[in-house]
Amino acid sequence: FKQEKQIILTDFNHIQSDNDTLKFTFEYNGSINANFCYLDIPYEMRQEKMQFAGNINIERIYHFQTPDYLLLTPENYWYPRPGTGYSNTDAGWQQAYFNRYNLQVKTLPGLTAVSQGNVSEKEGIYTFLSKYPMQNMTLAIGKYSRDSITVDSVTYSMYYIKENNPQFQYYTQIGDTLAGLIRDEQENIERKIHLTYPFDELNIVEVPGHFASFSRSWTQAQEMQQPEMVLFPEKGIYSDWFDINLRKQKHLKWSGRREISELEQEMRTFWDFTDEFTSLNTSQKYAISKLSISTSNRTYNPYYIYPQFYNFRYNIYSTRWPIAGRMIELFLENRFDDNENWQRENYGITNIEKCNIELSKRTFDEILADEKNRNLLNHFLLLKGYTLFSEAALNVGLINLRDSIFNIMKRQNFDNVNFENLLDSIELMSNTSFDNIIENWNKPSNLPQYIVGPPKLTRYFYEGDDYYEMEMYISNVSDYDGIIRIEIPHGELRPLETFEEEKKRINHNDRMLELKAHQTKKVVSQWNNIPGWINVHTLISGNLPNTVNHIERRHEKIYLNKETQEGDFVVNNTAFEVPGEIIVDNEDSLLFSVKSNVKGGYLSKLIDKQKENESKYRGFKWWRPPVDWTPIVGYGYHGEGIRSAMVIKNGNGESYATWKVPIPEPGHYDVFHYVFKNGEFKNGKQGEYYFKVKYDGEEEDAYIHLRGRSNGWEQLGTYFFNQDTIEIELKNNASGLRSITADAVKLVKREDY
Repeated sequence: FKQEKQIILTDFNHIQSDNDTLKFTFEYNGSINANFCYLDIPYEMRQEKMQFAGNINIERIYHFQTPDYLLLTPENYWYPRPGTGYSNTDAGWQQAYFNRYNLQVKTLPGLTAVSQGNVSEKEGIYTFLSKYPMQNMTLAIGKYSRDSITVDSVTYSMYYIKENNPQFQYYTQIGDTLAGLIRDEQENIERKIHLTYPFDELNIVEVPGHFASFSRSWTQAQEMQQPEMVLFPEKGIYSDWFDINLRKQKHLKWSGRREISELEQEMRTFWDFTDEFTSLNTSQKYAISKLSISTSNRTYNPYYIYPQFYNFRYNIYSTRWPIAGRMIELFLENRFDDNENWQRENYGITNIEKCNIELSKRTFDEILADEKNRNLLNHFLLLKGYTLFSEAALNVGLINLRDSIFNIMKRQNFDNVNFENLLDSIELMSNTSFDNIIENWNKPSNLPQYIVGPPKLTRYFYEGDDYYEMEMYISNVSDYDGIIRIEIPHGELRPLETFEEEKKRINHNDRMLELKAHQTKKVVSQWNNIPGWINVHTLISGNLPNTVNHIERRHEKIYLNKETQEGDFVVNNTAFEVPGEIIVDNEDSLLFSVKSNVKGGYLSKLIDKQKENESKYRGFKWWRPPVDWTPIVGYGYHGEGIRSAMVIKNGNGESYATWKVPIPEPGHYDVFHYVFKNGEFKNGKQGEYYFKVKYDGEEEDAYIHLRGRSNGWEQLGTYFFNQDTIEIELKNNASGLRSITADAVKLVKREDY
């Protein structure tokens, strides 16, 4: 053999055939080289300190190798593995494969070894025999004590350093109910993620607080999660759950005047602990630049238990697309853009929308290769996953498709599944071809754009039965075909007449809708209850916002002589046009403009330079509005593909927005302005916008009194216009408000004059 750094090259002097077995023995010793760990992570990130207790910095350490403590994880490459390790030329190094591992360890006196598999110990020699194929192995050796409980078929153990006793003696009342609490928590998470726990052990192992890991683009599992094991920081230093007595006292204090028993205190303390494993995200991490512009990154909770149920059970691999496994995982997990409102409030556009901008400019390979995209990679993969499976979901239904993929994978527990073979199975099941879709990954994406109309809800009564019918118009106004996702999470679908029809149902609460270029569809669905929330995800598109949210509970009642039909109906493209209406939106650069009296200084020029490569649209907090006219995006604003507005801080009226509206013929017109009431109005606050309407050489003052929470068109008044263009001006001197929003104006010709 020959060694080149971390690579052992072995020549067996003959050609290996498929399915041949190779057996060889390595003898090696030495220390772990930490410089080899996380080479795919930017150097600056690896140098960042971790924090606990608010502001105490601690170093990141990736392994421990001392006389009385050892911690080795797969990132340390402490045992031989096929492949190269990190490579900056071939992403195939990211692949992991199921293997059967056995391990024998001799410890120093007084030390305990912890790893995966069935364990036996004799004279300080620990033997671990693999029960299942695993992708990797982890070894911890220390002065461990163990507490365990078996619930149903799973043994739950906690290994903790003896001097770090987590004060279990303060659990004085919970003993008889502990098994039931654990069972309830396991059932809750299994119900939430639609997966069962695959192992017969779960070991929580205390490790030094300096132990660090990073999230990776190709897996949700961080190094804190290993098969059958969760590596938890000593004394729970990043939270106070280890201090059981303190947590009990806190819950007693938080209960206020209501007395709670000691048993309830302990139950709540236990739930605090389990929350560490069932929460997907950690809190935001803020950074303030020298220009006082806030930025933030949302990080994934490294202790989130999901990898135990999915990542360590299923393995999808591809030499061409190493990220295929993660893409399918995100699609099956059905988790879309998290905390969209927070992202928009701070940055103007969401991560999904940033990805669409990039996809329109670059190929998928170019995006994957760009280190700058690492924080967005999950969002790229989610969009590509929905695009990959969109046609199959149209044929068999989105929910049915997810169930079918899960069923295919469940037949291959703890096995390596080739991505291309998996696609072949899905093609047969859904009568779909993926070839053209994957071929298009080598090109920038075309971005269709959609108009999503508001839902109309009706309650119908027919022959002693009643049901709710929801009707929506959705139009593709671009030159590109597209597919969108419609999600109605709280609706209960009206059952079809026969069991056979119900079995064949494709369009469930979560479904896909195809729209050809310049096609409009009326989408009609029937429900047993009021559906409530409707989320329309436009996926890979030019829409801003990418997701349009509606909530509709108002409805009219109609008695029928003939039952209505549900379905998707192609209709005339004029469905969104209303005769006699003239609308000028703030996105119309020819007919809409703003003027500001803000004087630009050196600081503002620096900020403008920093913003050059950012989105046109900015973040907006209603309690701290911008001093200059600023473009913002939100589903509550008016628009077709882009729902936007211009916002400015209330002032002295020297800054204003102007709409120039062409008048097709003289006559009387009702004049409206579109209003979306943001969080400033949530407690019944009222205010007034001040307008000027300029026409025929004259100008009139006009006002809109804003109250309540209803959004939409608010009338300024009725006017007789004679000339071909009039102007409407909104000044930044509103009454009683922090900010003024300029959106769209509408004129409607009156026929009753």
